[in-house]
Amino acid sequence: MRVILTPPTPPAAGALPVPPTPQTGEPAGVTWCRDIALAVADSLGTRYQHGYHQYVRRPERTTGRRGHRLCPEALFVGFTAAAHRVDIAVVWDQPHREPGFALTVNAAPVAFHAAGRPRTAPVLARAALHAIIVHAPAPDRVTRGEPATPPDRDTGPAPAATGAVIPVSGAQ
Repeated sequence: MRVILTPPTPPAAGALPVPPTPQTGEPAGVTWCRDIALAVADSLGTRYQHGYHQYVRRPERTTGRRGHRLCPEALFVGFTAAAHRVDIAVVWDQPHREPGFALTVNAAPVAFHAAGRPRTAPVLARAALHAIIVHAPAPDRVTRGEPATPPDRDTGPAPAATGAVIPVSGAQ
């Protein structure tokens, strides 16, 4: 599992909500985001809110040997749990290489480690939960209680990034 400490910026438009219950035919990224959001929110004794997902597709000219489009270029997901904003980016910078994962909690990058090839959803949920419980300052000081909203739907000022990386070790 490759960790990216400097998350890419999602596009300004195109984010879609993550419904609280599974929908027929929903993309895998929606289910994956909901699994992480539910794990974090349940551990905090709350519900997640304002879940969103956004796929960034590769240009049409990028096709595989059989003419089909390759994996997406990136997936951005996020949600709010107990007034803490959690954002995740999955980046396929090289289509035939494992993707990189970036995690931020309250706009602070979270460094995490997972040896081997673990399932990513539990690793990211545990790292986000650890960052919220152990390292995150009071949410009203960082996000002013604002929910995680996609960039094109943001109604208030973005949380100021501190530049500090929150370390999380042993998250497996």
